[in-house]
Amino acid sequence: MSNYCEADVGFDYIFGRMNAIYGNDFARKWEGIDANLIRSEWMQTLGKFLTYKPSMDYALDHLNPDRPPSSLQFRKICQDGPRVPVPDAVQLSYNPTVKYTEEQKRKALADLAELRNSFAKAMP
Repeated sequence: MSNYCEADVGFDYIFGRMNAIYGNDFARKWEGIDANLIRSEWMQTLGKFLTYKPSMDYALDHLNPDRPPSSLQFRKICQDGPRVPVPDAVQLSYNPTVKYTEEQKRKALADLAELRNSFAKAMP
């Protein structure tokens, strides 16, 4: 698994590791609860942390050894670990393939001049 994955893969990774760590204690924690409800709740609670392996590994390495965590407890541990990187902002760039007519340029400059004048009049 690279540092990034789909949320479903992250959920399966966490639950697989916690099954191995806690054994029957982990399985008993979910007895009588619909598996789809458990999955939905954990996915909603953990959100972006399910997509970033360093956060998941940090949380798994810092679990309470005596009992399995709830989704809220696991999220708190994830929050204490590595931050999920935020992608760089989308950079807009000039597209030289767009060609404007002289009339379009003249109109845009006239509109800009009118806007500047209206701001100049509004300022004391």
